[in-house]
Amino acid sequence: MRNNFDKNQIGDLINISNFFQSQICNTDTDFARCLKSFVPTIPTNFYESFINRIDYKAQEKLYQNISESTFNEIWDLCIATDMNTKKQYTSLCAAGINGDYLNFLKDVGKYNPYVAEYAELVEGAGDFAPTLYFTHTFFNSVSKSDLSDPNVQLIIAIHILTIKDNTDRPKIEASI
Repeated sequence: MRNNFDKNQIGDLINISNFFQSQICNTDTDFARCLKSFVPTIPTNFYESFINRIDYKAQEKLYQNISESTFNEIWDLCIATDMNTKKQYTSLCAAGINGDYLNFLKDVGKYNPYVAEYAELVEGAGDFAPTLYFTHTFFNSVSKSDLSDPNVQLIIAIHILTIKDNTDRPKIEASI
């Protein structure tokens, strides 16, 4: 993290990871063990395993407690289109190919081939690609990683929190 973020941003990243852990694992303080327990449930119960466990109002408070610079290195607000109504609304997406978070993914990918593949997919899509298929593939790969690695834990947290945000964020019509 030190290669890509300053001291304050690293504190924010730790808060993001801790928030995610507290929402998903409740009282289990072994984050790696907790995450591994969910891997078999992802194909059939992803939303119950992760998304429905996260309190979106608490997630919004998390955003208020991290610096704008940290938020902007990870996420951006984009315009998405509801395929049913064709209305456009604000959505959370990746900060882009020049963001420090993508550089962080690439750095972690230098020693973790699963994260390297993930970084390529994020860079190619320009987003965290929060489809269930992608998430299942992501977890099958990343779960083979050292889940006690705080970098891997952060990547999982940001990926899942992005999906939660896009699931529960109010669909306010965007003006173009």
